[in-house]
Amino acid sequence: MIGSSELSGSQLDRLIELSAALLSPIVAMFALILAIQSFRLARAKRKDDLFQQRYEFYSELETWWLSTGNAADGPKTLGAEWYDLRGPARKSRFLFGPDIEEHILSLEDKTHDGHPWVVDEAFERPFLRYLELRASA
Repeated sequence: MIGSSELSGSQLDRLIELSAALLSPIVAMFALILAIQSFRLARAKRKDDLFQQRYEFYSELETWWLSTGNAADGPKTLGAEWYDLRGPARKSRFLFGPDIEEHILSLEDKTHDGHPWVVDEAFERPFLRYLELRASA
C-alpha cells in the first residue's frame, strides 16, 4: 500500500515531465554563461596580445631613438634618416594607427637631445594613450 508521503504514479510522471522541461533551459543558461565568459576571456587575450606587440615595437623604437642622441661618447647615428623610418612607420600604422605613423615620419632629420637613457617627452607623448594600462570593465 502506498502511503500518503509517497508520490502516486501519475504525480511521479508529472514530476519527471516537469524536471525534463526545466532541464533544457537550465543547461542552456549554463551554456550561455560559459559562452559569455569565453568571449570575455578571448577579448582580454586579444587586448593583451596587442599591448605586448605595441610595447615591443615601442621599446625597439625607443632604443633606436636613444641611439640618435647626444650620448657621452657621441651619438651612434647622426640623425633619423627617411629610410630608417619607413619600415617602423608602416608597421606602426597597423599596430597603432595613422597618428603614430605620422609621428614617426616627423622624426626625420631629428635627434634625441635629452638624457642618454631617458627619451624626451615629445617622442614619448603620442605613444602614451596606446600603452596605458586600464582596467577592463
